Amino acid sequence: MIELRDMSLHRGSRCILCGLNLDIRPGEVTVILGPNGSGKSTLLNALAGTMPFEGAVRLNGHDVARCGPARMAEERAMLAQHSELAFPFRVSEVVALGARGQLAGRPAALAARVEALLAQLGLGGFGPRNACALSGGEAQRMHLARVLLQAETGAGAPPWLFLDEPVSSLDLAHQLAVMDEARAFARRGGGVIAVLHDLNLAVRAADRLLVLHEGRLRADGPPARVLGDALLDEVFACAAPMNRIPLDRPFLLVQAEASHATL
Repeated sequence: MIELRDMSLHRGSRCILCGLNLDIRPGEVTVILGPNGSGKSTLLNALAGTMPFEGAVRLNGHDVARCGPARMAEERAMLAQHSELAFPFRVSEVVALGARGQLAGRPAALAARVEALLAQLGLGGFGPRNACALSGGEAQRMHLARVLLQAETGAGAPPWLFLDEPVSSLDLAHQLAVMDEARAFARRGGGVIAVLHDLNLAVRAADRLLVLHEGRLRADGPPARVLGDALLDEVFACAAPMNRIPLDRPFLLVQAEASHATL
């Protein structure tokens, strides 16, 4: 369980996150939505313990403000929005950085698990490659393999995945595959919190949506209850109507006005 009690974060006089009170449960995919500057990535970094905040945040019963990096690494694995490498590590070496516990001391078992995770994410055979020579989408999946390895070898029960825009560099097929991995992780009992911009992908992946607007929680609940015309207009300044498919999942189809259509 992740518990937020009157959690706020300021930059100077500006309130980036304002008085949030939430309980986030494992076994679900929770997606954070909101326009640019609404505090999505800031919230994820605060939960991960990489950004100071006011109020209280507890992760699996641990006070995040008092946990050091080693303790937090046991409880959660985070895929940052941008991950850069300064040295030409092999892909397998980068993924293996996520290993913790007994697996870290068993080279043969670690190598086998690294290769299995790479294959799982469509990077089979990439282990010996120079990680700095990967495309943006390949690098993103490599880092996802690293955080999956960290989550499954940590001591926390249940483990958590924090994903900050995990599909930003991926084509459609890999976007769906990555979010399916997130759902599978949650179904195994872990917790997933992801920041996304694509509303349709969020609806497909999420059990729960948290919608931030100007640092405040504007909506919270399952996709079918949260997304609607009024919220799109108020939070996203988008006057496009929501539609629904037979599974009662909302989706957004942005259509150009006839007078503005071009060939």
